[in-house]
Order: sequence, then C-alpha cells, then structure tokens
Amino acid sequence: MATLAGHARVAVRLLELASRYGLAGSAGTEIALPLSQDEIADWTGLSRPAVARALAEFRRIGCVTTGRRRLVITDLVGLQSCVETERGQP
Repeated sequence: MATLAGHARVAVRLLELASRYGLAGSAGTEIALPLSQDEIADWTGLSRPAVARALAEFRRIGCVTTGRRRLVITDLVGLQSCVETERGQP
C-alpha cells in the first residue's frame, strides 16, 4: 500500500473494512465500526487532512456517505476503480 497515492490508500482501507465489517443496507455497505478520520489516517499512514480530502472526493463522486463516526460505501465498484486506476490497471 505504501506505493499508492493518498486517495487510493484510503480506498484500499475502506474496501478492506467493508469486506470484514460491512453490513449491506439499502444505502450501500455500512462499515459497522465507529471510525474517526484520525483512525483511518493511522491505518493508512496519512495525515488526518489527507484522509479528509480523500473522503470529500469520494463523497463528491458518490462513492461514500459519511456522518459522525459513520461511513457507508455507496459504490464499491467506483471505489475499487479508484484503486485500479492508481495501480495502472484497466
């Protein structure tokens, strides 16, 4: 993961969390852990502002919705696409 840019690092971590702790719902896959941006930053090796920028971008493109210590992945394929694009995969 160290070779990936910030947005892709956050996307990889969110996809891993969704796989392990995700609960399917009508709005998408809710990560069933009360996560803070600081915790995501620690797990990705990024600063909290970098995580905030990544999440803002993912919200803008419709991949996630967030709330206080709540995160729902609304587009798993779109989030995976962010990672694949960074890795140079089609």
